[in-house]
Amino acid sequence: MKRKQVLLVGEYSGVHKHLKLGLKELGIDTRIISDGDRWKAIGGNDYPLRYPFSESYNRWLRAYSYVLSPIIYIFKYRLGGYQVVQFMDLLRYYPMKFRRFIFWLYKLFNKKLVICAAGNNNVVYDAYRKGAYRYFVYNGLSKEKRFSNDYEQNVDYDLARRAEKVIPIAYEYAEAFRISLQNPRNLGKAIPAPIHLELFPYKENKLNEKMVIFHGLNEFPEIKGTEIIIRAMEKFKESHQDDVELILKGGVPFAEYMDIVYSANIVIDQCMSYCTGLSGLFPLATGRIVMGGAEQENLDELGMEESPIINILPNEEDILEKLEMLYNRRDGFTQMGHASRVFVEKYHDSLKVARQYLEAWGLS
Repeated sequence: MKRKQVLLVGEYSGVHKHLKLGLKELGIDTRIISDGDRWKAIGGNDYPLRYPFSESYNRWLRAYSYVLSPIIYIFKYRLGGYQVVQFMDLLRYYPMKFRRFIFWLYKLFNKKLVICAAGNNNVVYDAYRKGAYRYFVYNGLSKEKRFSNDYEQNVDYDLARRAEKVIPIAYEYAEAFRISLQNPRNLGKAIPAPIHLELFPYKENKLNEKMVIFHGLNEFPEIKGTEIIIRAMEKFKESHQDDVELILKGGVPFAEYMDIVYSANIVIDQCMSYCTGLSGLFPLATGRIVMGGAEQENLDELGMEESPIINILPNEEDILEKLEMLYNRRDGFTQMGHASRVFVEKYHDSLKVARQYLEAWGLS
């Protein structure tokens, strides 16, 4: 019997990296081609995705970068013969004009093409415009930074329909495809983001001299609700000057990000989402207390009974109130941190998640 082979194309905060590690434990030959999610420099690639001359003023060199490079990669790395090729998002790491062609190229040489629905694209933006969410990441973005071009929307919709299956990682993505594409036949069950626990050793959440709170800054701070979060953090600091330390940092490689996480008691992920992203789940795995998205809709979508994540709203007073609640429960940080780890082990363990993907792909 031929060995099962899977190719994961693209990256989003480590989803594919951790999925690959879970699949390998199950004996699945798994490869990744990606750019490491840009500045995040996430490792685990088998084949680096690069665009030489992409910044060139010469349009022929740019064309070479965007059109010929993906073709060369397919032949250079022999990216054919896989039972499943899963694209992260709607090929957002490829230029919009060439996404249909690249999708077709992979389809030509492989058996089954699947899309992991994560990140921001026109399907999600369309659902947002149609009032799908009470609040969402686009709330804070200026119109120029949002997706709005009809051509781009048509490309995203076309790719979503052509895929054999679309697998969302959270409620927002599942709901976007249900609304924007009117319950497409290829929409699969949502699967939680995977985390390879060996990479995130549990560390007891001990309160030392100060209560340390960390918020990671995004390249688009409006998306996470960073301005709201910072105002709440600063107000909280004013009330507890001698007992609180705030850390605000972003745009750093992943290893440095995790060093900061381990130094904190509380990590505030974001306040503009129904779910908590990977930047919140990784700290959760280490035993940190996480404030972020934990709306009931997301728990129901992913089949979770409860969550230790402290749900916060895009509201300064709500965040401040929950920080005060944690301040008054400082003696319980160790137990709360342990509950964080147990939750990740139950729902996000890469081995358990990999089994769910195999079933969704029809390879179990």
